[in-house]
Amino acid sequence: MTEKSLPPLARIDSVQCLDSDYSGPKGFRIEDSQQMGEGASIPADSAICDDCLNEMLSQGRRNRYPFTTCTNCGPRFTLLKGMPYDRPLTSMDAFPLCPDCLREFRNPKDRRFHHQTICCPKCGPKYRLEDGKGPLDVKNPIQTLAKELDKGRIAVVKGWGGMHICCTLDRLEKMREWYGRKEKPFAIMAKDMESLRKYGEPTEFEERLLESPNRPIVLIRK
Repeated sequence: MTEKSLPPLARIDSVQCLDSDYSGPKGFRIEDSQQMGEGASIPADSAICDDCLNEMLSQGRRNRYPFTTCTNCGPRFTLLKGMPYDRPLTSMDAFPLCPDCLREFRNPKDRRFHHQTICCPKCGPKYRLEDGKGPLDVKNPIQTLAKELDKGRIAVVKGWGGMHICCTLDRLEKMREWYGRKEKPFAIMAKDMESLRKYGEPTEFEERLLESPNRPIVLIRK
């Protein structure tokens, strides 16, 4: 395998070849973990890949499902509770796989083969919307929240791992006052480069960073 043929989140650190006699069964399989691992590298959380994004935006069982991920994207570090990186040692252990997800998980030809955070609306977590009085009875929490943000509300969004305090740009000063951090810088979430260029002038290198699988926060010229 070469660097060009690696999955998006994979990296070759070293290659070691050993010659040995083998008399076991033919075929490929991933054995269950036997003990706690040490020295493994767990990548930081990454952005959704194009395949999962297209799946979310097309008709199917993961249509508009915000927790859609595969082995090429999705959460890693923030869900981890221990090593090795197996589902029982992540916060997804509370969500047993449905038959459809289990079929994908066991299929070596599926991009979700052995993907530890695999889920769908049948078996995975769901969003709910709350205010100061508790949960709200709304059909689409995400769409309702977007409308409330457009009205000037401030929201706290809890995702796979951390929490995000958010508002629209015209309410930023109000959020700084409410949050008690009047000088704190906040990151802007842009839909695409065209949207971003309305507020700043990213260089070619900065654009590559912003469109990389990690989607880091990048400082650009206003």
